[in-house]
Amino acid sequence: MVTRWVSEEIVDTGIDYLRRIDRVGDCTNFDHKVDVNSSLWKTEYKLNGWRLQRRNRDSKTRIVDRDGFQRGNGSFEVMKEKLVRLTSDSFLLPGDVIGVRRGLYDHYAVYIGEDKVIQYSGEGGDFKGKVSIHVATMKDFLKMNKSYYVISFIHEVPVRIYADTNFVAGETYGLERWKADKVYSPEETVKRAMSRLGEAEYNLVFNNCEHFVMWCKTGIGWSLQVEKKVEEALNIADYLLMKLIERAETKWR
Repeated sequence: MVTRWVSEEIVDTGIDYLRRIDRVGDCTNFDHKVDVNSSLWKTEYKLNGWRLQRRNRDSKTRIVDRDGFQRGNGSFEVMKEKLVRLTSDSFLLPGDVIGVRRGLYDHYAVYIGEDKVIQYSGEGGDFKGKVSIHVATMKDFLKMNKSYYVISFIHEVPVRIYADTNFVAGETYGLERWKADKVYSPEETVKRAMSRLGEAEYNLVFNNCEHFVMWCKTGIGWSLQVEKKVEEALNIADYLLMKLIERAETKWR
């Protein structure tokens, strides 16, 4: 079961919303030198010479490296996890759900360690050749892309954490849409992914790569991309129906 949940951070509208939106998730960041001793910021953690600082007036959080450059900013819990990942030997851990942008869509996989993933895709490309669940290298998963992100489940709420520190962020994934009732451990996530190796029942609407990774991590096959497309289609249908009604009313006046 998926519980619908609305973040308190994004229910604001107008000016309040604009003031708060830059603190949701892993936000757009441009690496630049900052004053780590500024009285406006409080250092919450230090890790390997890096700092996690929170702004006094509104709790906006930033990551500052040992040379004084800001390497990330956003909400506190997300920045806390990103700090640990950035200062570790590897940004990725086995059991991570990872995504990469392909322009019009995002592709997903489960990272299993040793630079390998389990993904639901074609053998010659995302949709080329036999589409099945199989083991692939990170290079094959990324293809021409160099950047990727992790879908972290902080408090069971999925949110993107980008491996890059200098980037323009997109949406915060499903932060405003749902909260999982259960999140499997990294070990169990990998086991669940491996249990479906060889499956070749791909369906763009009902059983795609995103459905697969979400099932591995939460037990629920859910796709934000599909849900958004359905919403867009329904909005278009509503609009067209309204126009037909307006034309009919005009005709019979």
